[in-house]
Amino acid sequence: IFQRTKEVLTLWRQQKPNGSQVRSFQTELASLAYACFLVGSKPNDELPAPQNLSCQLIMNRSLFMKEWGHYLSWERPPVSLELAQYRIYEISRGERKLIVDLPATQLSYFRRNIDPNKSLVYAVVAIDKQGKESNPAVVKVLVPWLISQIESFFPVFIH
Repeated sequence: IFQRTKEVLTLWRQQKPNGSQVRSFQTELASLAYACFLVGSKPNDELPAPQNLSCQLIMNRSLFMKEWGHYLSWERPPVSLELAQYRIYEISRGERKLIVDLPATQLSYFRRNIDPNKSLVYAVVAIDKQGKESNPAVVKVLVPWLISQIESFFPVFIH
């Protein structure tokens, strides 16, 4: 975060940014700072977060049972460093709980037996060969009934 901030501020001294550029940078900085705060990790300028993290609520139904799960998927961070693995955390009440360590070649994970009526926050970090964690990619999974309530009250802000 700090190296990126320093670079952008140096460029801004040379050329005045427009309002859109300032807002874009503020959003990026706030998003990364919030993710690091949530996950309890230090910013890592050398290893950015995994990209395009998403989570889908999936119902697996068979003849005798019904099971809910979360399907998380992401893309590799945009760096040339060799990665050792990915780590997925569940974030709850300011603490992170390790869910799973995955090989660096795996870019998705299915978590079984999820309570579909519980909102969850997940963080995915890449781990380099020295064992350092990347900046976190964070996704919040809202329960379906909550999403429909939010959309009915604030339809403009959701889409």
